Amino acid sequence: MNDSDSIFGIMASLGHVYYSVKVLIVLCDVLGISENSVRTNLHRMVKKGILDSKKDGKKAFYYFGSKGIKISRNVAQGFFTPDWKKWDNQWVGIIYSIPENQKTLRHKVRKKLELYRFASLYPGFWMRPCQEKLPVNLDDIVSREYCDTIIFKPERSFSVQKIQELWNIKEIHREMIEALSLINKEIKIITSATPEEAFKRKIIMGEKMVSTLFKDPLLPDQFLPKDWSAARLRKSFFEFDSLASKRSETLINKIIVEEGND
Repeated sequence: MNDSDSIFGIMASLGHVYYSVKVLIVLCDVLGISENSVRTNLHRMVKKGILDSKKDGKKAFYYFGSKGIKISRNVAQGFFTPDWKKWDNQWVGIIYSIPENQKTLRHKVRKKLELYRFASLYPGFWMRPCQEKLPVNLDDIVSREYCDTIIFKPERSFSVQKIQELWNIKEIHREMIEALSLINKEIKIITSATPEEAFKRKIIMGEKMVSTLFKDPLLPDQFLPKDWSAARLRKSFFEFDSLASKRSETLINKIIVEEGND
């Protein structure tokens, strides 16, 4: 977990719109992150469009920029189980053919498709199950010059084995089981943690759980193992996060009041 991830995690998990520099510095200090690193990473995150900033007199405040909002929305998908009860074997496919001299664009398209939980069926053809509404704004993923979007139903349904291989289900399942064991241990620990320790664990475990749940391909149940643990992991994480928030509440409120966050 790098310092920029910690800053993003703090801002996302505490639920405020704006965060003063002072508040972020003090909160990050609890995690052992230096003031210099906080200021450096804030500058970089603004430059990348993840954060934006504004001034109120002499005070500087930071909030999620356009890219940060998209990241937050994408991450949030991993915390909710899609309703596939009315799914009719419809898939969304992305077909692309990008010239060799556009390697940077090709890499960008592939990374975005992975982030939005598409899998590569063939070179230049990626897909995922499609609900009544498309899972994402595909204009944000594809280059119109080189990519096309299709909605299709296969003549023969994909086998469970094929889908599980495409999305690497066995490995993801193993990671989720390990994460579930870890978070259940943390639930026991957090009940007696100090406010400072609770805050640390909230941010650190939040990053670990986000990383694991983000790998959930959010597929229809028929393609998943019977003991698929994603729903249980979400439930345990919500329980842990609620306990950690309560245990660290006095610390957070004190810092926000004393440092003047809005």
